[in-house]
Amino acid sequence: MLATAVQHASVSPAQIHYERHRPVTTVFYRLIQENVEIFYHQIDVETRHTLPDFVMKEFDRYLDRGILAHGFLRAKCGSI
Repeated sequence: MLATAVQHASVSPAQIHYERHRPVTTVFYRLIQENVEIFYHQIDVETRHTLPDFVMKEFDRYLDRGILAHGFLRAKCGSI
């Protein structure tokens, strides 16, 4: 699909530029990082229930994104 899009756009592989995502530099990321534990506690207090595990896992996974210490994948299309 990407190769087709590249061919139709007349873009050479040398013109393709990738810039690593850096969510840790965004306000949204910092807001979640700094307040997620408070949020969990507030939910517990107000509802007398914890959030479902899958919700907390999604927050954790979001906070892990963009941090190279948690791993990364580098892929290259062989046809380009």
